[in-house]
Amino acid sequence: MHYLPFPRGMDKGPGYKNMLSVWCSEDRNKAMNVAMGTGKGTLKAGDCGADKVLRAGFDLGRRIGVQGTPTSYLSDGSLIRGYVPAEKLLNTLKQKKIIH
Repeated sequence: MHYLPFPRGMDKGPGYKNMLSVWCSEDRNKAMNVAMGTGKGTLKAGDCGADKVLRAGFDLGRRIGVQGTPTSYLSDGSLIRGYVPAEKLLNTLKQKKIIH
């Protein structure tokens, strides 16, 4: 799985500052959990030059049809939009023979 940042409202949206903080964090996994409300702690304001990464992710996402998050593109080219429970996603991947 490769993660591409897609701040839906770019720097005008409410999640942009959190995404920037996550991207600039030393421990992105922990920071993402904090940002999503599933982890404890606080996000430190980040300004590590990641704005260009977020803009590139947003631009690419718009070009390939991302309209919201999460959006997943599978190796067979199919698209899954929105949240999918883990068990259902696993079954889909097995049916498409992407995993065994």
